[in-house]
Amino acid sequence: MVSAAISVLAALLATGFAGAHTGVAGNVGAAGVALVGYGLFAGEHRWIDYGTAALVCAVVVVGATGAGPRVTVPAALCAVLAWDTGGYAVRLGEELGREADTARAELVHAGLTLAVGTTAVLVAAGGYLLVSGEAPTLAVLLLFCGALAVLVAVGERLEDDGRRLRR
Repeated sequence: MVSAAISVLAALLATGFAGAHTGVAGNVGAAGVALVGYGLFAGEHRWIDYGTAALVCAVVVVGATGAGPRVTVPAALCAVLAWDTGGYAVRLGEELGREADTARAELVHAGLTLAVGTTAVLVAAGGYLLVSGEAPTLAVLLLFCGALAVLVAVGERLEDDGRRLRR
């Protein structure tokens, strides 16, 4: 399944971000990758949850050791993506079976999760830059407008006949 591969890749990326800063976080993250992988193999949500908890602990360790938001934010986003796509893979496997062709639905789900997470990160970063005074007001305003445009684009969907509908 596509979601399972995306989940493991996201868990590996979270571990890479964390492990590049400190070895302890890398070890905790590696345990998280193993647990997520086992949960996907066994088809059990709780192991994916345990693995994600380990990935989040790795992010906390990296943040506690002084890593800035350029390390912790992408690692946290990857951990959330691993949890969400892993859970979706197990849910689809339970409902439709492992042999079902669900690649398109899985890619759309992963893409929307990534878009919403990225938008949240951009809005938070814009707020931080505005408050800290590290960016001009116009740049922050444009960042917020871009985030709003992403949310509007995610809110639209195409029907089979090609008409655009609002949710």
